[in-house]
Amino acid sequence: MQVDLRKKIFYFSRHFHSDQNNVHKVDSITDLTRKIGRRGFLAVESRFGAGKPKEAYLMPWSTAPEYYEAVPGISLDDFRLCCALVRSNEEYDLPGLDTNQYPLSPPTEMEV
Repeated sequence: MQVDLRKKIFYFSRHFHSDQNNVHKVDSITDLTRKIGRRGFLAVESRFGAGKPKEAYLMPWSTAPEYYEAVPGISLDDFRLCCALVRSNEEYDLPGLDTNQYPLSPPTEMEV
């Protein structure tokens, strides 16, 4: 998701919409994370124009519905209080997370 550069606000009405059953995406994603028992994150990237550095952040999904119910959007300053993603060349890295250290593997019979 990109942040509105003029006001530096991520607007729910612009980036999330209701589905064919009139269920808003914020509600749908919140319901899904509760049902599967997982934590989710809202990832945003701010692009400030040519020659200027991009910024990206992860906000815990559990925080997003609180904003959705209270205000029309989330400010870039609020995202800056969350987990910043480090940009390296054209990619983002999660600081402190080495994916090679934790390789993904199929679930075992006991996990299924």
